[in-house]
Amino acid sequence: MSNSKQTTFVYGPEIYEKLILKDHLLYKINEKVDFSFINEVCKDLYSSNKGRPVTNTPEMLLRSAVVQYLYDYSDRQMEYEAQVNIMVKWFIGLNLEDNAYDHSALGYFRDKLGSDKWNDVFYQLLKQIQDAGFSKGSTQYIDATHVIANIAIPGTI
Repeated sequence: MSNSKQTTFVYGPEIYEKLILKDHLLYKINEKVDFSFINEVCKDLYSSNKGRPVTNTPEMLLRSAVVQYLYDYSDRQMEYEAQVNIMVKWFIGLNLEDNAYDHSALGYFRDKLGSDKWNDVFYQLLKQIQDAGFSKGSTQYIDATHVIANIAIPGTI
């Protein structure tokens, strides 16, 4: 006798309404921050009539970058989270049954934008997130105390 149970799992976009947490940071950011401008900013980077349609949209990849920033994920960790984490999957715009992108798509997107445009767009989003009250600007302190090291040749000091 088998212990496995077979269930019927019928779902559509409304399944997220049952699975996502309304008090989660990503939900709150999604409610308050406008990501729509990124597709317009990046429209010159993609051809509308050549090649396959864009599946990893600029908005999806920028949303992924925000998740990476907030949770300190590498590109590979982000790929994994986009595959298995329901909140992340919902936030970046993947359907529950969709596979995540390959981690290289994130680096390719940053390269395609270029560092100046990437910084402009990303910090514009971070400013929205900060203005919405989800992230406070931080002051960083550096311990720069001078210490004489135990080196092999002490006569060089």
